[in-house]
Amino acid sequence: CGGVLTDPFGVITSPNFPSHYSNDVECTWIINAPEGYQINVNFTDFALEDNSNCNYDYLELFNGRSASSSSIGKFCGTVPPRGFTSQSNNARIVFFTDSGVSARGFNLSYTFSLKGSIYMGCYPDSGNRILAEYEHLSDSNSPAECSKNCSNYKFFGVESWKFCRCGNTLNYATQTLESECRNDCPGNRKVKCGADWRMNLYRHWGCPPGSYSVNCSKQCHCRVSSCDDVTGACGNGGCKDGWTGKACNESCPTGRYSVNCSKLCHCRLGPCDGVTGACGNGGCKDGWTGKACNESCRGDQYTCADGNCVEAVIRCDGRPQCEDGSDEVGCPKDCGPNLWQCRDLSCVPASMRCDGLSQCEDGTDELECRKACRSDEFTCRYGNCVQGRMRCDGIPQCEDRSDEEGCKDDPPVANAGVDITERYRPNLEITLNGSLSTDDKAIVRYVWSQLGADGALQEGPVIRVRGLRVGQYEFSLLVQDARGQTNTDRVRVNIVGCRGDQYTCADGNCVEAVMRCDGRPQCEDGSDEVGCQCGGVLTGPFGVITSPNYPSNYSSKIKCTWVINAPEGYWINVNFTDFALAVHTNCSYDYLELFHGPSTSSPSIGKYCGTVPPMGFTSQSNYSCIVFSRDSGVGARGFNLTYTFSVQGIIYMGCYQDSSNRILADYDYFSDSNSPSECSKTCSRYKFFGVELRRHCLCGNTLNSATPTLESECKLICPGDKSQICGAHWRTNLYRHWECLPGSYSANCSKLCHCRMGPCDVVTGACGNGGCKDGWKGKACNESCPLGSYSINCSKQCQCLVGPCDSVTGECGNGGCKDGWKGKACNESCPLGSYSLNCSKQCQCLMGPCDKVTGECGNGRCQDGWKGKACNETSEDTKQSPTIIWISTASGSGLLIVCVTTIACVCSRRKKRKRALEAVQSNELQSSKSPEGNYIEL
Repeated sequence: CGGVLTDPFGVITSPNFPSHYSNDVECTWIINAPEGYQINVNFTDFALEDNSNCNYDYLELFNGRSASSSSIGKFCGTVPPRGFTSQSNNARIVFFTDSGVSARGFNLSYTFSLKGSIYMGCYPDSGNRILAEYEHLSDSNSPAECSKNCSNYKFFGVESWKFCRCGNTLNYATQTLESECRNDCPGNRKVKCGADWRMNLYRHWGCPPGSYSVNCSKQCHCRVSSCDDVTGACGNGGCKDGWTGKACNESCPTGRYSVNCSKLCHCRLGPCDGVTGACGNGGCKDGWTGKACNESCRGDQYTCADGNCVEAVIRCDGRPQCEDGSDEVGCPKDCGPNLWQCRDLSCVPASMRCDGLSQCEDGTDELECRKACRSDEFTCRYGNCVQGRMRCDGIPQCEDRSDEEGCKDDPPVANAGVDITERYRPNLEITLNGSLSTDDKAIVRYVWSQLGADGALQEGPVIRVRGLRVGQYEFSLLVQDARGQTNTDRVRVNIVGCRGDQYTCADGNCVEAVMRCDGRPQCEDGSDEVGCQCGGVLTGPFGVITSPNYPSNYSSKIKCTWVINAPEGYWINVNFTDFALAVHTNCSYDYLELFHGPSTSSPSIGKYCGTVPPMGFTSQSNYSCIVFSRDSGVGARGFNLTYTFSVQGIIYMGCYQDSSNRILADYDYFSDSNSPSECSKTCSRYKFFGVELRRHCLCGNTLNSATPTLESECKLICPGDKSQICGAHWRTNLYRHWECLPGSYSANCSKLCHCRMGPCDVVTGACGNGGCKDGWKGKACNESCPLGSYSINCSKQCQCLVGPCDSVTGECGNGGCKDGWKGKACNESCPLGSYSLNCSKQCQCLMGPCDKVTGECGNGRCQDGWKGKACNETSEDTKQSPTIIWISTASGSGLLIVCVTTIACVCSRRKKRKRALEAVQSNELQSSKSPEGNYIEL
């Protein structure tokens, strides 16, 4: 208990409320409002131990934060203190209890309101508007700002975060609970700005003295100052003489007058004067006298302050007899020697202390006495206990002989209680109570049994039965008295389920049977979607589909087919939250197959198994078919997917978090017929739009923030289209009007993707089944291959000498390959017997290949005739022997001889040709006349 409270709205209760508070407790709460605000406190329940001066248990209120601040009042009893408004931005509340009697306690609520204005409370609003003269929308809305905007109006109110409304009259005013105005103001988080169709209402100017309520239409009659403008409460000064009621607007009833109508008058004709009690010309009734006809007591009577009479002998006996308690005012506090004083200072005979019957009104004469006797015992008149079987046995056991009084020889009367009807729920416990059974002798035994069941349940007057299911049961109670006489009684217990057209949830609650297995949990524990026969036709705007028994392993040999049917003009958006099926190369055993249409003959989106969830997709029509098939082999956890509907022609982006900064801030429209279709039309000139909190339609060309969240957090049905979802509190169903250019996606199309086939998803960047272009990887194919990899999904490796290889072809450029590699992409290792750059060197290892970089042979042994680190050096390579010199000289001489001989041959042949030609010419001259000689032989 206790603490410092700074929230703009709160509830304070006594410890354990509404159960009785504990003894010896002291709690102190300090409420701190922001500067410029005051605190409004109202009580909804109040019950403390009563005392004329509130000396024992009390609640004290202070106009300030410390105990030295001015006290508003000290309260106890059962009359709630009147509501009050603090004079500053602080209030102190103290709750104190002593070690005596406790009670239910108290419950109060508080709110902050702007100083200089009067806070009227939380009021429901509607399309007709409680304040209809002026409306202002502001991202910095608060009561202080709204007060300035409405400075020329009598009333103002803040509503639904950003709305400020003004007016000089209220169209209606039906106050509701403060807790319904729960939204923080965007301009001041420490105060509240209403809620959806809920307004925090204020008044600028107070009513004239003596009036209050809406438009100051009601009158009040306060003793000190004016009444509260809103409630009419008069504060601690109370009402003027002749008036009563919370607002002091009720005149005294006939026969009463004075302060709060607390005194009686006995007029012969008509009522008395409400202020003086004077009876007018009719005079007093017989037996009464005095100006107010309130004097009538005899000499042996005491006249109460209200004029009533009580016996004088009971004056100052500690127990008020006068209605106003005046017979106990000014009395001594001690009881006489033969009396016992109760905690409330009243006196009772000492002989009645701890006799089992309370004489004190507060019951304190029976406190700290011996506890009640056991069920098998008899309670004597003086309170002591004896064995029950000795009751009425002819021998007194009690000192007062009360155990032998009123004895008869009748059998006991069994009473098993009234028939019981309970609705089934888990862990249901039924209490069977036979303690009302009676006997003129003590009942010493109670035995319960269930008819139709074997054996006794248990013994005792009260038992508890668990484990009953829906059905009718009958239980029998047998009682036995001290003399062995018995009797029985029966009680029926009827455990009912839900109606025939309802389904019983595991927690015992009922939902409509038609909603069973519809893919949308209606039971709070989700049991209406557990163990469903798999498959079905789903038409709800949002749903969840899981494999049977999910998240436990699914059963064997099953096949489920779901058909999701959206209204005409809508698409279906499917996303996976969990996926774990048995894996096989072709998904031949366990698989999930998705189709673009209402049946398995529609185009297939894909067939999936393993543990990689399928990518989310949007249907091409208002139908989608989902098939789950399972063989008899090993099972797995299964899958969980969600689906939503979206309007065709627009792109559904998902459920997104919103805040006071607004994810879409260009335009905000409020509509009682809101839906994605209507919002799309309203935002037709904007790129993005979203529906939120049922009636809000938001538009914009850019997204201020874009944090997606679970689809299940957008759960409110649209008022204009019951088949659609319209967000939730600070949750927006977000849409896009136009596609991104090919190769881009995400908010504002700001990210790039590199898909092999077609454009990527404009929201997630996913490339679908075609995968990424060569040289790219990642869900959105926007991650380039890391150094040393290339090709599809960067699945191949390259070994370039300098820099990375080409991410598509793997080519290494001018640097060539690293030692030990060759090929276009430098991804072919050197063949056996070669090594170094481009595998250009040879090695002669005795066993196995050499190292493809250094040429080392591993075991260090070369083939015969070879040596060196890479076994590529012969034995003669290291010396110049005479043989080698002789061979070199001989080879050079031989080559010279061949060259000289060749030249001599060529010269000789040319000379012969020349001589032959000369001879031929000579013959031609000698035989020129002969035709046979006309030729040349070359």
